[in-house]
Amino acid sequence: MASHQTQTTISGVTIDFRHFFQAHYHTTLLALLAFEVLSFLSFLFLPLNTLFCVFFIFFTFLLSLHDLRIGVFIALAELVVASKGYLFYLDFGSFLMSLRLGIFLAVMFAWFLTVLRGRRQIQFFHSRHWKFYLLFFVVIFFGIVNGFMHYNTASNIFYDVNGFLYFGFVFPFFDALRTPKDFLQALQVMFAGITVTILKSLFLLFIFSQQFLHVLPPIYKWVRVTGVGEITLLGNFFYRIFFQSHVYEVIFFFLIFSFCIFPKRKHSYSRFDWSVITRGALCLLVIFLSYSRSFWLGTIMALFLIYLLLFFYWHLSLKRLAFSLFALVLVFFIDYALIFGTVNFPLPNRAATFGLTSLLTERTEDLTEEAASASRFQLLGPLLQKNISSPLFGTGFGSTVRYQTRDPRALETHPDGWYTTYAFEWGYLDLWLKLGLIGLVIYLWLLLKIILDARVFFKHPENDSSCLVIGVLFGVIALILINATTPFLNHPLGIGWIIFVSALVEVFRNHYVSSHQTNQVA
Repeated sequence: MASHQTQTTISGVTIDFRHFFQAHYHTTLLALLAFEVLSFLSFLFLPLNTLFCVFFIFFTFLLSLHDLRIGVFIALAELVVASKGYLFYLDFGSFLMSLRLGIFLAVMFAWFLTVLRGRRQIQFFHSRHWKFYLLFFVVIFFGIVNGFMHYNTASNIFYDVNGFLYFGFVFPFFDALRTPKDFLQALQVMFAGITVTILKSLFLLFIFSQQFLHVLPPIYKWVRVTGVGEITLLGNFFYRIFFQSHVYEVIFFFLIFSFCIFPKRKHSYSRFDWSVITRGALCLLVIFLSYSRSFWLGTIMALFLIYLLLFFYWHLSLKRLAFSLFALVLVFFIDYALIFGTVNFPLPNRAATFGLTSLLTERTEDLTEEAASASRFQLLGPLLQKNISSPLFGTGFGSTVRYQTRDPRALETHPDGWYTTYAFEWGYLDLWLKLGLIGLVIYLWLLLKIILDARVFFKHPENDSSCLVIGVLFGVIALILINATTPFLNHPLGIGWIIFVSALVEVFRNHYVSSHQTNQVA
């Protein structure tokens, strides 16, 4: 991979990869590590959970009222580390209020008060994207009404549309993140979250593979109850460590990839170059460790598409592309060796060996036989039939499909195998059913608008500012591809990234145009 020696200054802000790991990164890293420890303690001593959850929500509100950026940073950090958002929660009997929802309400209320007091203009309505967002908001509202018109249950409608409420963050995001420096600080916060997730994933792999039996039950229950992820034994002491928030490892892998592939190498590698490659390697390691076919497939398809763009659009040399591919393969084998060492250390004679071939073929050779994958394919036919019954407008939020499944988790509560759900793994078919083809096209149109608004940066990708913009767009492309088999475009994890990139493209584009006009006058 090529190094990143060139730098670009936009409005006095020098954009360099090393700037992602400065003050905000270190502060957030320590805060998130403490956050994880407190979450585990709250799981062990349940009264602490309520206390800490109320404290974090109230503290987020006060900080957001003081500086809205801090509230947005907290929301972004929570997204990266918390998967479903239940590291802390409030128990209201039949309803659990997640910390994520609490942070959302705290930041939104603080934003509303600042607007009400006239301290801020609503920047969102000055953006190039606001009409597209508002059109999509109309689609969401119609999906709710349509759900009631099709007699879908109110609880299903609420829980189904719940993720889309995160689009409300578009207002504080656009108001809080208004300069390139704000986005650099936000990315520092998110990189800290990525680091914590990587450390947590490797820690879990180590203690489970080493069979520290006294601590495994509470840690396993903590991971499951807080909705962070899944820990599954696959044989020979190798465990699958899967977090939904690992999608951010995929996204940030492509951001790092952009910084590696575009800038022209002028000198020998520096320690910062190796820092870039190392962090990219760790993201790739977690993608492999997640053992998620969706992440694997999305990453490979995104890489294939990006390499086509690199060759046919940006005209990078075959030598450079071949070297980057060789580096990716080398990094993958190093990651595999690290996982192998983690599983076997410090007992090299233990029968914990696992072959690369068997690991990969187990997840790829017959997708129709493995239980979870088979269940997904069993859902496909009934879901398509229901979509075809109302193709243009869909049947609204809360729509359910009944199908035969072999998923062990579903069989625990439905021994006969017949399962009814409103949540579907097929992301685009889910959007089609809830929003109709018209709504799906409008959503994709919004995503395309965000990408096309960044095309001014495509001309000079070797500049670090362009690398940053193109890199975050690569993450959007990966998200769009992953959504085909695992829905993220209707989940706060994906929606949060879309809003963030939308605001980033808006600000960077405005500064680029302003800087270009100033240079022309000069």
